Amino acid sequence: MKEQVKDGQLLNILCLFVMVGLRVEAVDFKDQGYHLFVAINKDVPENIGIISELQSMLTSASDYLYTATRKYTYIRRVTILVPATWTRDPAWELEGEMIFTRADIRVDEPHPAMGNSPYVFQPGQCGDPGRYIHLTSDFVLDNQIDRQINYGDAGRVLVHEFAHLRYGVFGEYGVRDSLQHPVYYIDDNSTILRPTACSAEVVGVFHDVVNGGDCATGDTSTPLNENCIFLPSTTDNVATASVMYAQFLQEVTEFCESNPQDKKRKHNADAPNRQNKMCNKRGTWDVIREHLDIRGH
Repeated sequence: MKEQVKDGQLLNILCLFVMVGLRVEAVDFKDQGYHLFVAINKDVPENIGIISELQSMLTSASDYLYTATRKYTYIRRVTILVPATWTRDPAWELEGEMIFTRADIRVDEPHPAMGNSPYVFQPGQCGDPGRYIHLTSDFVLDNQIDRQINYGDAGRVLVHEFAHLRYGVFGEYGVRDSLQHPVYYIDDNSTILRPTACSAEVVGVFHDVVNGGDCATGDTSTPLNENCIFLPSTTDNVATASVMYAQFLQEVTEFCESNPQDKKRKHNADAPNRQNKMCNKRGTWDVIREHLDIRGH
């Protein structure tokens, strides 16, 4: 078993290197820590606040990743690639030609379908790494995004996306208007309405966003009420999982696993989400702990 990072080490481990023109490769993992490369697209308007916000977000992400991986991994170092079109700070290092398309995290224009929501380009199968994390400058700067309300802590969001990127796990939530991955489902053994969630211990209410009040139930052969969403309770939850479902809940600090000692992080194999579909109903931690970065821990 590899030696764990000691408690408290994370307080000063995130070093920010702002460079123009560094040639980069994929995520680097060494001594239980990740070296991530972030690049800002040349079309993003110059705003030095993007750099300071990225530093804050990634520092928070490092702390949360350390907790979520059971005090094993963290973000050791970050290099930010700044467009040559920006006014250069004398403290920045200059080297070669910037290669935006090799960055792990890319700050770019909004995606036509995703808008300002962070996402990972993830074309592979279960356990296969994604290509990159996409952020927009509006999300980073929180320009009329209401980031905390709509997404929760940005560092936690980055860890959710990083798990897609590095470990090849998938979302454990439902998608509104989706027949394949509805936001809720009817339990096979009863008529109980359950949210598409992990763990099953997450509590909350089903809400009709158009008509107000409770959602009308449907059957599983047609898309369930397209106006229905599940609102997890921010005050009554005891579930500690999962990062791939509701990382914004304060209590959620772990990934779901199939055979935990504590049912508050037990994987819900019945939920019709992408993780269950793509990973043969295995929990996210079951997949992550087989990754070379984590194996043996």
